[in-house]
Amino acid sequence: MKIFDKKRSGARVIDLRSDTVTKPSKEMRAAMAAADVGGRSLQVKAAELTGKDAALFVPSGTMGNLAAVMAHCPGRGDEILVGDLAHIILWEQGGVAQLAGIHTRQVRTNLDGTLDLLDVESKVRSTGDAHLPTSRLICLEQTHNATGGRVLSLEYLQKLLVSLLHRSPSMLIQSLSAFQRVLVPPVGSVIAGEKDFITRIFVSDDIWPSDPNDVVHASVYKGLDLQCWRHRKVLGGGMRQAGVLAAGGIYALDNIAPKTTKCDHTNAEILAKGIHNMKDLGLDVDLKSVETNMMYFNVNHRTVSANELVKRMVDISGQRSH
Repeated sequence: MKIFDKKRSGARVIDLRSDTVTKPSKEMRAAMAAADVGGRSLQVKAAELTGKDAALFVPSGTMGNLAAVMAHCPGRGDEILVGDLAHIILWEQGGVAQLAGIHTRQVRTNLDGTLDLLDVESKVRSTGDAHLPTSRLICLEQTHNATGGRVLSLEYLQKLLVSLLHRSPSMLIQSLSAFQRVLVPPVGSVIAGEKDFITRIFVSDDIWPSDPNDVVHASVYKGLDLQCWRHRKVLGGGMRQAGVLAAGGIYALDNIAPKTTKCDHTNAEILAKGIHNMKDLGLDVDLKSVETNMMYFNVNHRTVSANELVKRMVDISGQRSH
C-alpha cells in the first residue's frame, strides 16, 4: 500500500533524489529529435561561454575527468594531487590509476571544500629525484560535492596559485555545477572575477550539464583539445550521432539555465531551512553548507532509517534512482 497517492491528492511531486531520475521536458525532447547528428554546435557554444579556445563533448563527467587528467599527465610516473573527498577519489573507481597508470596523492579536504594549503605545498614533489613520482597536476572541485556544494572562493584560488608559483604542477578545476554557481549570492561576488581568472590560470575545466534542471548526461572539456580528443577516442567516448544528446545540452544552456539559476539556489536554501526548522522530522541539515543548489541532510530519527526513508520516497515518486 502506498503511503501517499499523488494522483488522488492532486499534489505535484518533484523528485530531487538524483539526476538519474530526472526526465527531459517535451521541448527538450523535441530539440533532441530534430538535432543534427554531430556535437560541434555544443562544443562551440561551450567554448564561447567559458572563454576557451576549444571544447570537446564526452558522454559523462567521469570520462571528462579521466581524459583531462590523462592530457595533463602524459608521462609514466606522473602523479596528481587531489582532495581526499574529491569525486575523482570517491566515485570514479580509481580510473586515473586503473586505466591511465597515474599515481594519486591525496590532500586533506577542509569542511568548506578547500584543500589545506600547507598540506598541498608539503606534498608537491619536484622533478629530479628518480625515487619519486613527478607532481604534474592539482585537481580541484567547484562546487564541492561531498562537502555539500560548497564554493571555492576566488581569494582561495589565488592563494593556492601563489603558493605554487615556484612549483611545476598545473591545475584542473572540476565543475560539478558550473552553470548553477554563477550570478547568485554568495557565489556572485566570487564569480564576477572568476571567469577571467579561470580562463587565464586553469588550462582545463570540466563542466557537467547533467544537473536535475537539464537532465542531459554530457560533459564538456576545454583546453588541450588534441590530446583530449585522442583520449576520448581510446576511452570509448567518440559517440556516433552525439548531436542528439548535444541538442539537449544546448537547449538547457539557452532555455533552462538562464531562468533557473537564481531560483534553484533560493529554493535549495528555503528547503534546507524548512527541514531544519521541522525538528520532529528526524532530519538534520547543516545550513552553513547550503551555498548553491545542492543540499544534503542526515537521517537521525529513531523511528525511521535512511533506507526506510528512501523506500517511502520511492512510494511517492514511483521510480527508483540508480
